[in-house]
Amino acid sequence: MSLPELPRLDASQFRWHPAPGSSRTLQRLANGTEAWVGIKDENAKGQYDTYLNTSLRVQESGALSLSTLRDALVLALVQVRFAHPDIACDAVWGQDASPSKPHLQYTPPESTEAALAWARSRVAITAGGYDGLQLQLDLSRQRRSRAPKSAPSFSITLLSNESDRERRLLAGAKVDMLIRFNHIFWDAMSSRDFTGQILRCAAKHLQKNAAQTLPSLEWGTEIARLATPLLDACAVDVDTLGADFEAARGEFIDALLRSGASWGLPVTNSTGDARSEWFTFSKEQTKKMIQAVKTRLGQQATRLVRAPPLEHRFGSCQAGAVVEFKDLASWAPATDHPGSVQEALGKLSRHVKDSYDYWLRNQFQLPLGISKDNFLSAFLSSSPMPFTGSSIPIFVTDGLVDNYVPGHVATPDGEQLLDVESCVFGVDTYMSDILIRMESWKGATVLSVCYNDGCLQAETAREFLGRVAQFMLAFIQEEHP
Repeated sequence: MSLPELPRLDASQFRWHPAPGSSRTLQRLANGTEAWVGIKDENAKGQYDTYLNTSLRVQESGALSLSTLRDALVLALVQVRFAHPDIACDAVWGQDASPSKPHLQYTPPESTEAALAWARSRVAITAGGYDGLQLQLDLSRQRRSRAPKSAPSFSITLLSNESDRERRLLAGAKVDMLIRFNHIFWDAMSSRDFTGQILRCAAKHLQKNAAQTLPSLEWGTEIARLATPLLDACAVDVDTLGADFEAARGEFIDALLRSGASWGLPVTNSTGDARSEWFTFSKEQTKKMIQAVKTRLGQQATRLVRAPPLEHRFGSCQAGAVVEFKDLASWAPATDHPGSVQEALGKLSRHVKDSYDYWLRNQFQLPLGISKDNFLSAFLSSSPMPFTGSSIPIFVTDGLVDNYVPGHVATPDGEQLLDVESCVFGVDTYMSDILIRMESWKGATVLSVCYNDGCLQAETAREFLGRVAQFMLAFIQEEHP
C-alpha cells in the first residue's frame, strides 16, 4: 500500500500555549492517541470512551454514608486536580486545519469554591438493585438516544442499594464506584492511577474528627504542573530523528495495515450495545501459568520492557508492536494432545516476543507510535475504513492493577474503611473493533473482550475469549503418555 507523505514530527506544534480569546486558558493540540480517539464525530458518540467499575465493601458499621463518601471524594478531587490539573482539561474542536482534531484546554478555577463546584458536578449518587456494570450499559444506551456530545474528562457515580444517602452504611454493604472516562484524556493505566489516588486521598478526609476543609490552594500556580507534552517528554530528541526513523515508521504502518487485513473474527456492519465479557483465572492457575511460561520459554519471556513507567502521568499515551502471521493456520497445533498444544503455543509465544523485541529495540518507538496515530487520525477522519466483514482483535496488557489501586482503603490512623473487591475496566465501541485485554488483580489474571454486539455476536465473543483462556490453561497441563 502506498502511504501519503507523513509530516515531520515537530514538538513545537504540540506545546502548551495561550488559547485565543482567553488570558486564563492554556491549550495544546491533540497528539498521538489523543488525536485518533478524539476524532470529533466519533468522540461525540462515545467511541473508545472507557470505564472503571470499582466494587467497595464497607468494613465497619456506621463509619460512613454515601453522602460522606461523596463529600470526601469531592475534596479529594480538588486536591488531585491541584496536583495534576490535566484531569480537568476540556476538548475543543475547530482551531486546527483538520476540523476533526481537538485542542486540549485547561482553565484554572478562580477560587477554591469554584474548584469545589467543579468537583461536585463530577460525583453523583444513584440507588438501585443492580451493579455498576449494568449502570454503565444503561448510561451508554441513554447517551445513544440523545444528540451526540463529547463527554467531560471523567464522571463518577456511586451506586448502592441504600436509597437514603445520609444513612450510615452497615458492615458488608456494597458500593460500586463507576468512573466513566473520555479516552482523549486518559488511557487504561492513568485511569487506574487516578482511581487509586482519589481513594487514598478521600480516606484522609474520612478519618474520625478529620477537618472537612482544604488547605490553602493558590489557584493558577497549578498550570506549572500540566503534563509535559509527549514529544518533549520522550527519551529521544525528536528534532534529531532522520531517515532511519522515517523508514521504520513506514515499515510499521505497512505492517499494521497488512496485519489488519490478514485475519479476523466475522463481523456485521450494524450497531448495537458496547459490551464486555470477562474471564478470571484462579490465583493458583495464575501462579502455574507464570511458572510454566518461565520454565518453557525462559525467565525473560514475561518481560517486554525493562524501564519502569513514569509515575503519575495522567493522559493518553500508547505505543505498541505489530505481530504478523503470514499463514495463521500453519501455527495451529498438530493435534489436541497437550504436548502438541504446548509446542505450538511455545512457537507462537516466541514469535510474539521476537516481534515485540524487534519494534521495542527502537529508542524512538514512542515517537513512532505518536506519528502513526496522527496518521490514523487524519486517515480515518477523511476516509473511514471500508467494511470487510472481519475484524482483527487488538491485544492489550494492562499489567498489575494493584500497582495503582489499593486492595483496602484505610484512614491514616489505620481504621479500615473499605475493601476493594474488584476493579473492572472496559472500553466502549460502536464499530467492529474487538479488544482482548489482560490484567492482574490481587494475584489473579483477568481476561476481557470488548466489542459491539451489533457487529459481533455475543456467542462468538464469549467463545473466542474462552478459547484464549483455554490455550493459556493448556500451558500448565501435564503431559500424559
